[in-house]
Amino acid sequence: PTICVQAFQVFHCKQVGNQQYLAADLEEACWEGRHLSMVLLLGVSQVLLFVVCLPSIVFVLLRRNMDLEDGSLTKHATIVRYGLFYGAYKDDTYYWELVITFRKITIIALSVFGPALGTERQTQMVLAVLLVCISLEIAGDPYKIVDESFRILGRLEIASLFVQWSTMWGGSMIFASQDKESEGF
Repeated sequence: PTICVQAFQVFHCKQVGNQQYLAADLEEACWEGRHLSMVLLLGVSQVLLFVVCLPSIVFVLLRRNMDLEDGSLTKHATIVRYGLFYGAYKDDTYYWELVITFRKITIIALSVFGPALGTERQTQMVLAVLLVCISLEIAGDPYKIVDESFRILGRLEIASLFVQWSTMWGGSMIFASQDKESEGF
């Protein structure tokens, strides 16, 4: 998450008058000179490497091992190398860690670029992302159930998503209730 935030912040500019300036340093003009060089050298490469390539490489490696006919993801060497990415999931949802990764990337992108949308729109976007993630988690049912104690993983994931959604919804209600008419609400 920290690397993704840093990668996205290179692109986050604010409009001040007729000029855009880097949100992290309002003395740095956007899309010209030094900022343009940093965007092309660091920003694009960081986004490609950390946001696009790393999850894609993990997916390709898992997919390649899944397609092998000699034991696929159950081989000891594969479990040792890549088990961190798929060990808790069913065989048909071996890729689920990537779903969680894209959820995190989306929330991080909304935290960096969302303030430009305004607080209410940013909140609505996050609520929508969380609702989609809750739905995917319920429909996907990705966790491997070896015995009854393993059910806790799915329950904790859905519970944490509901807590995030409820917290965001509560915050949006508090934010929307700041006018005089809503004082007692």
